[in-house]
Amino acid sequence: MIRYFEAFAGIGAFRSAFEKVGGFECVGWCEIDRFAQKAYQDMRRYLSLSSVAWQGLC
Repeated sequence: MIRYFEAFAGIGAFRSAFEKVGGFECVGWCEIDRFAQKAYQDMRRYLSLSSVAWQGLC
């Protein structure tokens, strides 16, 4: 498992790609743009909720 810190995170595109590839663990992220921060947090919340919902359906 490769651990990384996501600096200049934007909306989390690199994190999403690393999660799809597998073998990476994000230990933190940083973004100064408040709109990008909000989008990043909302996307992370949505993805974590959708993964729980999918696990329950399978």
